Amino acid sequence: MRDIKYDPKDPDDVDNFQLDWKKRVKDPDVIVDSTAAPAEGDESGVVIVSQNYIGTVQTVRVSGGIPGTTARITCHIVTAEGLEWDRTFQTRIKEA
Repeated sequence: MRDIKYDPKDPDDVDNFQLDWKKRVKDPDVIVDSTAAPAEGDESGVVIVSQNYIGTVQTVRVSGGIPGTTARITCHIVTAEGLEWDRTFQTRIKEA
């Protein structure tokens, strides 16, 4: 699956990125656990400040980043029915 692409992030900003899993998580199933971390090999310098979920939407709060790099964040969810999926998103870190 291809990465989800978001608008560029300023390295001084703390931004929320939302992933809506509704195409995978069908009613009445919901997310019961989730994680987010820089993808393997990511050298963008971003920090995962926090992450949470409500229903089928996972929110990842990201800070920092090295200007001119592209951050890749891998998200993982587990549903009440025991299903698990990973998705990766990316955002370019703006130049100063």
